[in-house]
Amino acid sequence: MVIQQLLKEANPKLTFTEAKYQPPPDEGEAGKVCRRPTPELYLGSERGSRDHNDGGYKESAAFTYKLPDKIPDEAFALKGKWNAQPEFIRHLSDSSDDFLRLNYEAKAVYLVAGIGGGKPQKLFVSQDEKPLPTKARGVDVKDDTTGRTYVELTKKRMYYIVDNPGFEGHQLDLSPQGAGVELYSFTFGNDCENKFDHK
Repeated sequence: MVIQQLLKEANPKLTFTEAKYQPPPDEGEAGKVCRRPTPELYLGSERGSRDHNDGGYKESAAFTYKLPDKIPDEAFALKGKWNAQPEFIRHLSDSSDDFLRLNYEAKAVYLVAGIGGGKPQKLFVSQDEKPLPTKARGVDVKDDTTGRTYVELTKKRMYYIVDNPGFEGHQLDLSPQGAGVELYSFTFGNDCENKFDHK
């Protein structure tokens, strides 16, 4: 509105119609602090910069990674057999002991992932080495008969993994159950983002 007013002052002949879209009003509480979540994380070798396996990625080659003793905040590491492509990492084994471990700070966690052909696959998700609590599950998370939480990967898309009750720091493990799972990137949300339908 201020921009329109200034433009009209410069050229009184200008007219403007009503905006077609109105952003929702801020619902934040007075004095609320919006903390900075972990920045977007790319998992491929081209733009990935926060993988903390010893020696980094072995680019475009099958390699068995060992989990380091410590992973810094806002960083990740791999365990097991993976192939680091420029835009994604692909799981290469049928071992259920392989995983990606991430240390993050955020309210919400989103993952771009898919499968490299074939039938849908489960990607098990745990937070602080336990299944995701019901109150912390994103809309794409389900649980199996044993209580383990997972996301069923089908086509490549963004999956809503974690919806913590508030802004928190956690360790997140993603465990593929077979070869062909492809992980592209993480994005994170804080507790000040506008509410929207995640489905």
